[in-house]
Parts: sequence; C-alpha cells; structure tokens
Amino acid sequence: MKNRKKNKVQSEEFLKSIKPVYYISRFLGVFPFSISKRNTLKYVSRRWKAYSIVLLIFVISCGVVSFRERVNSSELKVTIVVTESFLTITTTITAAVGILLNISVNQEKSINVMEKLFKIDKLIVPDYDVLYGKMCKFFIIHIIVVISCTIALFAYDVIVWLDEVSILYLMPSYPIRLINICIIVGFCDVVFLTKNRISIFNSKLEESLKDFKGFKDFTVNNRDFRIHDINIVRIIPSRPISDVIKNHSTNLKYSKQEKLHELRLIWDDICDIVSLINNMYGLLILFVIGVATIELLLSSYLVLATILNLQLAWLFLYFFKIISVTAPCQSVVNEVENTEVFDSETFIVGR
Repeated sequence: MKNRKKNKVQSEEFLKSIKPVYYISRFLGVFPFSISKRNTLKYVSRRWKAYSIVLLIFVISCGVVSFRERVNSSELKVTIVVTESFLTITTTITAAVGILLNISVNQEKSINVMEKLFKIDKLIVPDYDVLYGKMCKFFIIHIIVVISCTIALFAYDVIVWLDEVSILYLMPSYPIRLINICIIVGFCDVVFLTKNRISIFNSKLEESLKDFKGFKDFTVNNRDFRIHDINIVRIIPSRPISDVIKNHSTNLKYSKQEKLHELRLIWDDICDIVSLINNMYGLLILFVIGVATIELLLSSYLVLATILNLQLAWLFLYFFKIISVTAPCQSVVNEVENTEVFDSETFIVGR
C-alpha cells in the first residue's frame, strides 16, 4: 500500500516536471498525448484533435500564401526566390507532417516512452524529487530562451525587411517556423531525458560492477557462465526488482545473478525507448536537418551578397536548429558507449 502511494506521488511529480514542454507543444498542436487534471497520461481528446486540425489547415494556408508571395516577388534575385520557395514548401510539409503524426500514430508510442521512463525511474532513481525539480527548471529555461530568441528574430526581420518586401511575404512563414522549432525542442528534451536515464543506469552498472569484483563467495563456478544465461532463467523471482537494484549487500544468495538480470531488463527498456523515439521523430528530423542545412547555405550567401550583413542574426537560429538535433543524439551515443564498456567488464567478471 505504501509503495503504491509512493509510486503515485512519483508519477505525479514526473508528469509535473514535463508540463512546461507539454503546455507550449500543446498550444502549437504538436504534443502527442494529454495529461489529465489528476496527472495521468491519456490519449489526445477529440477537442484537441480538432484544434490540431484547425492548426494544420492554418499552417497549410500560411504555406500557400508564403509560397505565392515568393514566386510573385520581382524585387529579389532569382536564386533567392527559388531557394526560399523551396524552403517554404519543405518547412510547411515538416510542420504539417509533425501535427499529423502527433495526433495519429505517435500517441501510443509517446505514452509508451513516458511509461517506460517512469518505470526506469522507479527502479534506479532514489531522489526523484531532486531530479524532477532539475528537469522542470531545465525545460522552463530551455523554452524561454528558444521562444524569446525566435520572437526577437521575427521582430528583427520585420523591422529590417518591411520596407523591401510586403508584410504577406514575411508574416505567414513565422507560425510555420515556430511549430518546427517546437518540434525540435520536444525532440531535444525527450532525447536528453533518455540520455539522463542512460547516465544513471551506467552509474548503477558501475556500482554493481564494483560489488561483483569484491564478491568472493560466488555460487556459480561455471566458467562458461554468461549474462545471456541469466536472461533465460529468472533467479529468485519473488523479490521486487527495485530491491535487487538498490541492495548492495552480497550476503544474499545469487544476488550477483539477480542484479545482472534486472540490469539487463532495465537496459531492454532503454533500448525500447530509443527505438520508439527513432520511429516517432525519424522522418521529421530528416526534414528538419535538410531544411536547416539549406537555410544555412542561403543565409551564408546573403551575408556575402549584402553589405549590411542583415542575415547574420538568422545564422545563429539555423546553427541552433542543427545543434539541437545533433548534440542530444551524440550525448546519448556517448552514454551508450560507456554502457558497452561497463558491459564488457561485467561479462569478464561474470566468467
């Protein structure tokens, strides 16, 4: 009873910590699940689906207007018109696909990701209130900085270019850009959540490895013993997983096999999370990286082509978009490499 109440409180704190990302993404129609008033996960309601569909129609309309204005613009060079028209098409497709995916196929996947993350937290995160507090602060700062810089760039663009082009040339592209940036923020934050759990898992694996090296009275003496043997037969299944992971005593029989087995189960959940994230964001991130690369090339050209270097500020946003995608992914890769090192040492000790 006490554990159930503790898990409920922890679940509520976990969902509260992700609400900064949830609220801004929900406003822009790209959050794939809902959080109830009781702080539980649920599918997106029909009302919010209708809201997302209205946003989808609005995005497509903005894309059409923006594309038409660029094609009909006679003041700009042909290369710029062609490139910006292509960018308008790709950014509109990215935003539209992002909204469609998040109200359809990504709902179940995203709920599975959150549930697996919380399941891992129950097993390997002792001070969850501290971790969730840091998560919430990070999300708030991340969103404030990104949205503030983006709005500042929009205002800068209007002030600089309004005398050169019409308001219809500038304004319709801003909602599309904002939705795409929100997709990047959501991807970045969920990848950082995963990276953080892998890091905690590595620390637990390292602690267990130290215990294994100091464990002299090991019952299984077979030199052919491997970790995949543990995956076949569950040893002492009546003991809760969290007790096995958090227990550092080596006086219990088969505690070494138990810990290896349960760590293996946690690692399987982490692998499932990574696979689900790839399925959810793979197509979108492909579009985002392609668009950001073209935007960098176009802005670099405009910086070289204009004396006042008016496009220099936008370069920072385009760099940010690429780094926001690549940096979290690389951090996860680094943590996985650390896990492989610990796994190799664990296999050696388990011989």
